[in-house]
Amino acid sequence: MKFTTLLSMASVAMSAAVTVEIHSTVLETVFETASETIISDAATPEPSPTVRYVTILPKPFPAFNGVALSGTVHNKRDTVETSVDCNLGLASASAAALREQSSAGTSSAAYTATLTSGSNLSSETHTIEVSSSTSSIPEPATASIETEPNPSLIPLFIPVHQEDSTTDTTTDTHNMGLGTKIRDMVNNVGPVAAADLSKPNQAPNDRTIFQSRNNHGPNIGSMFLLEKWLTPGMFPDSAKGDAELDAVTALVAEQGAGGAQKKFEDHWNTWITDDDFSYLQSVGANAIRVPMGYWTINGGAFTQGTPFQQYQSVYQNAWSIFKTNILDKARAANIAVLIDLHAVPGGANGDAHSGTSSGKVEFWDSRSDQKIAIDALQWVAKDVLSYDNVLGIEVVNEAVYDASTSKEGSYYLRALEAIRQVNPDVPVYISDGWAPTEWNEWVQEQNQKLSAGQNTGFVVDSHVYKAFSEQDKGNSPQQNIANVPAYLNVGKAQADSIVGEFSCVFSEETWAKAGGEDREQLAIKYGQVQIESFNQNARAGWFFWTYKFQYGDGGDWGFKPMTQKGALPTFSNGGSNKDPKAGIKEAATKATEEHSAYWDQHQGNYEHWRYADGYVSGWQDAAAFYEFHGSTIGRINAWQDARRAQHIAAKGNSGAIWEWDQGFDAGIQGLLNYMRS
Repeated sequence: MKFTTLLSMASVAMSAAVTVEIHSTVLETVFETASETIISDAATPEPSPTVRYVTILPKPFPAFNGVALSGTVHNKRDTVETSVDCNLGLASASAAALREQSSAGTSSAAYTATLTSGSNLSSETHTIEVSSSTSSIPEPATASIETEPNPSLIPLFIPVHQEDSTTDTTTDTHNMGLGTKIRDMVNNVGPVAAADLSKPNQAPNDRTIFQSRNNHGPNIGSMFLLEKWLTPGMFPDSAKGDAELDAVTALVAEQGAGGAQKKFEDHWNTWITDDDFSYLQSVGANAIRVPMGYWTINGGAFTQGTPFQQYQSVYQNAWSIFKTNILDKARAANIAVLIDLHAVPGGANGDAHSGTSSGKVEFWDSRSDQKIAIDALQWVAKDVLSYDNVLGIEVVNEAVYDASTSKEGSYYLRALEAIRQVNPDVPVYISDGWAPTEWNEWVQEQNQKLSAGQNTGFVVDSHVYKAFSEQDKGNSPQQNIANVPAYLNVGKAQADSIVGEFSCVFSEETWAKAGGEDREQLAIKYGQVQIESFNQNARAGWFFWTYKFQYGDGGDWGFKPMTQKGALPTFSNGGSNKDPKAGIKEAATKATEEHSAYWDQHQGNYEHWRYADGYVSGWQDAAAFYEFHGSTIGRINAWQDARRAQHIAAKGNSGAIWEWDQGFDAGIQGLLNYMRS
């Protein structure tokens, strides 16, 4: 099968077409050229346009610290050989080199571009034959590229910058998709392993349990990232929109920077109090998710070049207040905190909770915006290193759908690398971009690139709402409730995941189709079915949207009323008089006998002792979690991978390792059944 890509040529008016056929084996084609401005002079009123590009074939290596590159520079009038610096991701050809190596009248050439620096690089190169022809063309000009697919190579095209007296070629690769793709390929180091999740024959410590248990509770919406529908009192009448930028702009205009700062700090200091943490403890909520705007981090230090830069002084104490009022108080209450970088520069989506009312989604195509976000995330990861109750750092909220996972995946990997440089173990939460199966599979692929038992620490965050799409509005409440389990069923993908946002809300269009059934009871059932589904398909936990409203209790959006009604469960946080270690011998013996009796009826080579080993390991780990305020294992994939690798290292691998897996799962469930009986 062939892939054909159509290229819109440079914006300059061209009098000839260039058809390029690249005879090479590649996976996909990405093609961009530099825009050209022709500077006419009296001697040359209509100079011939020059079309230049560099074709680069990267060949990734496992460590991904470098890539081997090769390619062809084609110029309608000139042909030049050039070098590519892997670490910088740049390709350039000087005017002198162009003049030196020009071949008058030549329109076809082949050359090899070799890597000049970088680590873990191969000397292997590839040569690409390039030919071109000219003819009259319609507007806009296009070039057709046909290639045969090969999963081992990826082609990229870099504009060549040339300076001479007649042509000014200016290329801004800072915010263009090409520059991002090139830098992603040459700068990414691939998935980075987190610190070992567990040690052989050792129980987990408190920090590991905070990070790895099933964490559940509410979102603390509109505290450090305003949403008008939750906190209308923070928006003066003069505010021109519903986003935080609108609020702070209006407040500064009316009260000055000092007055705006006081209003924000009063809000931050009163939105969540000691009484709120006591309430969360009373219903067994063991975690909170706190949405943050990038402008609140480190006193607004990461606002340079953004719309919030002029309001930096308003936020100078935001981060210290967050640590005092959230991290410190949550730690005292044994409540974990998910720090959610909810709003990133440029907007990861077009909604007001991105911080502005522009409706624009610029983050994914802006290298500068991504750098601000990654720098902020790295700073946060380092600053909270001493907080054992930070269950994770979320690098973006509700990313737009990305069918290829390329842009968002690249950002996630670079954010992971930056965080791992300063914080070796904190889990890194990513948005599923409304595609849970694709992103669970992507995380599984990244983890599989690491050594056995290692894990990136990625956790996939899915949001479940049945009130906004036209399809959901067209369904009855009963239909939407029935559809919940299928949404998070990601098949065989083995990745840890949470539901970072959900509610018990349906649209009025949906409620109109309830068929007379009681609305309140349907809302309660909806919450219960969601929790049941999450316990099966998002075992790392869930966070209800939202905890608090400035006016009223929020109804089906409110954590307190939905907990009180029974739509959301309460938890005892332990409290059993049983010793979790006491029943292990009897339970393991009985379970292994039942397992053996079943499989011995079927022909095969079994190692039932592995089942017993797995059962004991699963029970002991589950007991250690349970003793920590009734916690249960949440990041089960990462945890089980680590323990399996330890088992294999100690006792060898075999085709019967599945028996250990079954035993481990059974041991976890056996402990929970024992403690709850």
